[in-house]
Amino acid sequence: MASLITEHQQWFDSTTSELLVNGNVYIGTVGLDPEDNLITIYSDRALTTPIANPQTTDANGQTTNKIWIPGKYSITVTNSADVNKYTELDNGDINPDQGIKVASIAALLTVNTVQNQFVTVLGFNSVGDNGGGRFYWSSTTNKNTHNGGLIISNTVPLTANLQEFLDGTNDSNPSGTGCWLRIYSGNILFEWFGTDGTRANDSIAIRSAVSAAAGNPISLLINRYFYDGATIEISAIRIHGSGMPQVNSGKTALENGSIIDGTFAFICNDAEFKDFGVDVGSGSAAADGDALRVSATTLNAGGHLHTQNIVGLCKTSSVAYHALLFQSFLKHTGDNLHGIYGLFGFVSKCQNVDLGLIHTIENDESGVLLKSDTGFGRCGDVSIQRVICDCSAAQKRGFHVQSSDAALRDVQIGIIKSDGAEENVLLQCGASGIELRNISIDTILSKNSQSKDLGVDCISGTASIFNVNVGKLVTEGTQIFGIRVIGNGDTDDLNIESAFINYATGITQAVMNDSCFIGGSTTKSRIGDLTILLNFTTAQIGGITYSNLSDTNVLGSRVATVYGAGITNGLSEPSLTGTGNSVTIPVNVSGDSFSIIRAAPTATGVEVDEFVEAVTGADNFVKGHRLVILNNSLYAMDVLHGPSNGIYNTAGATKTIAQNESATWVHGGSDVWHGVT
Repeated sequence: MASLITEHQQWFDSTTSELLVNGNVYIGTVGLDPEDNLITIYSDRALTTPIANPQTTDANGQTTNKIWIPGKYSITVTNSADVNKYTELDNGDINPDQGIKVASIAALLTVNTVQNQFVTVLGFNSVGDNGGGRFYWSSTTNKNTHNGGLIISNTVPLTANLQEFLDGTNDSNPSGTGCWLRIYSGNILFEWFGTDGTRANDSIAIRSAVSAAAGNPISLLINRYFYDGATIEISAIRIHGSGMPQVNSGKTALENGSIIDGTFAFICNDAEFKDFGVDVGSGSAAADGDALRVSATTLNAGGHLHTQNIVGLCKTSSVAYHALLFQSFLKHTGDNLHGIYGLFGFVSKCQNVDLGLIHTIENDESGVLLKSDTGFGRCGDVSIQRVICDCSAAQKRGFHVQSSDAALRDVQIGIIKSDGAEENVLLQCGASGIELRNISIDTILSKNSQSKDLGVDCISGTASIFNVNVGKLVTEGTQIFGIRVIGNGDTDDLNIESAFINYATGITQAVMNDSCFIGGSTTKSRIGDLTILLNFTTAQIGGITYSNLSDTNVLGSRVATVYGAGITNGLSEPSLTGTGNSVTIPVNVSGDSFSIIRAAPTATGVEVDEFVEAVTGADNFVKGHRLVILNNSLYAMDVLHGPSNGIYNTAGATKTIAQNESATWVHGGSDVWHGVT
């Protein structure tokens, strides 16, 4: 028989608990100092390929090779300075020839432990490196005294829940499925192996380890673990991998890290996941489903969720699942989250969300979705530093914020880069939406949008989108729309500091003329700087169309043409009929102290008796601001003297403005306009 010291074994000083990094692992004759009595060790169970003795530890204090040893041995591990060490001269307890043959972990605990005694599973016997078989259990004091040890008693759920891992085969035919398990310091470090490739007992072992850990961290090695997708319900869960994997070039599987094959789903109120991946890719044996799904136990009342260095992979971009889905927690923190394939790459229905990088790749519906709904979780108070959405050719949205049927408020995003979706960024109140409020995005880099670079859509007529602020919108390869603000409900206070919209080569002038659209439901809009170009040149210049009220739009410096009834160059063009007309004084787009009303009386006898400022109850203009009213009609019109309505005409008389004539008023403050011509 041969014993195995598995790869990735981590070594600590027996007294100080210091990691033994960049050191040596000496393996010698049992009972003697191994540094002076080295034995031959091997890389394979058959003991045919000798390897160097001593072996070395890396910067993490780990041995990286499998070490097979004939029979009993002693061991010393030192650090690089040969000062700190771990030494054990007699480890006959883990000699497979003296192992205890039992049918289950439960039976093993029963016969080998007493309450409050430290225990450690120290090795396994197998056929080949990936076989299964027996457990070899030491009921003596845990050799890893630097980490204390997990106190096991026969009353702990561990006894009942670890189930049957062994199949009772005898020594001559150890062909069953087994596992290797170490328990220490509240940590459970585990690997599973199977001879038939099904890894059938992994799922039971994972659930048992989760139960036994009772909220203490569970460590995953650099390995693949199969999970059957059953949801685990537990109050607290912490899973720490040894390294976040990467997706392969074909996006069929994850590789080079700690990997769970199969949907990993939890219902809990205290969760921490770090440094591993969940693989439901086409190269995995797992069934279709979400990759990582974590929901709070009680709707909108969960505790704290932390996710860091996590990657989720679904089978294709069209399967109706989520790569990463987090729901109903009161707080979600984390960084470096990657969602690949699936209808949705990353979805959060949580509150108080504070995340670093989110990266999604080739989803169908949305790359990143912040969604607030009553059924699965309200979303709000969100802060994300950076979002990258690498979109598929058929992807509908890159970054998507949606009020489904609950309000979503206070979202702050640093940088969004979205490439190739129909709508690269969409802010939306759905058909049953309630409200989006206080949405702030510092920078949007939109590339190759198939329909819209930035969409704002209030579908519900009873909902509202209030206070949307975008610092910089920079696009490249725009196909149809740069900015599109539409919907049945109100969009109030849309503010974009600067928008540089650059169309792909070959786009027609007609398409570019319709580049930006501010819909009739928009109450107020302000765009500081607007540039609409074709392939970084001024060979063609696009346009912006205002179809909302003319007195609520502000447009600063621009390289673009302005269209629509809501044209915003300090000009309004009302059509007037009859008496009792009030006209709203338009705010000048550049902030200049000059406004024009180009009125069009439709018949004789038209009278204006009131000047209205854009914001009721506020003083919208500085003293000295000039208002010119032009008569663009065949019919004369009268502006009545009316101090109660802010109109102070020369000599207190009616001012008649004939066809193609004009008159001027100057603002005196406090909604008072003095006629000067």
